[in-house]
Amino acid sequence: MVTTKTEPPKHGATKICMLVKTSQPRLATGYLLLEVTLAIAISAIILTTVFKIADWNLRVTNDAVESSNEHMKQAAFFSFLDRAFLKLSGDARVELNFTETSTAYLSELIIQDAGEVFSWPNQPFTASAVKLVTKPNRNKTIDILLEYYADPLISTGNNTLEEVNPDQEPLQTLILLDDIWRFEWRVWDGQTINREREPMWEGEWRDTGLPRYFELNTIFTPEEKASVHVFWNPQKVDPAKHFQNFLNQRNAAQRTNQTGNAEDTRQTPSDQTTPPSGRRMTSGGSSIIR
Repeated sequence: MVTTKTEPPKHGATKICMLVKTSQPRLATGYLLLEVTLAIAISAIILTTVFKIADWNLRVTNDAVESSNEHMKQAAFFSFLDRAFLKLSGDARVELNFTETSTAYLSELIIQDAGEVFSWPNQPFTASAVKLVTKPNRNKTIDILLEYYADPLISTGNNTLEEVNPDQEPLQTLILLDDIWRFEWRVWDGQTINREREPMWEGEWRDTGLPRYFELNTIFTPEEKASVHVFWNPQKVDPAKHFQNFLNQRNAAQRTNQTGNAEDTRQTPSDQTTPPSGRRMTSGGSSIIR
């Protein structure tokens, strides 16, 4: 800014006009539209990246938790079956059936007179028969159901056909596993082998006896490989029958001993004596040391 400063003339001098330049503060001009646009774009990129990283971390955490829960559920399922087959009564009866369709292999394992071995801890539940059933889904997967029945499902020598009700509704149904890809049973009696001396596994079982081994082939997801679990059913002995067999063997041994003593008495001559020294004296005067 330019101002004019006039000084009064001194005596004998001319009038002088001086121009004085003074400074004035510059006014703020603000940000350009381009600068604001670039700042907004950079902020959006940073926020988007941060949100994507946070979302990825959240999904990874959720997948890890779900995978851990699935593995825990599978481990609990196999532990439940292992405990049930180990405690299975010797009077139980088993029947295994299967149906192979174009989309799934459907099996049906019936266990009768199992007692409380198929009940959950702290929740005892007794049924005449239980059934492990595979139920197909629309997406080509299957669900595993555990059904409890009040009446027998297998005809044995202890019940008549009138007591068996195969068309009855279950008392209770539990979904043990859902949306799995394979669930196939095979059983082995523990004795039958083939020419290669390998176990003769069977996909069906209607024998009156109990299988010694239960083989379960499972695939839970399409990405997983098949896993095979073998459950052992140890041979059970009825205590009453075991004690009766013991008494019979003891009586037979006593009768054998009595018979043997009687035969020895009949074969010993009347003129023979057994001295305390362990020698048997004969009529000739010689001795035989036993």
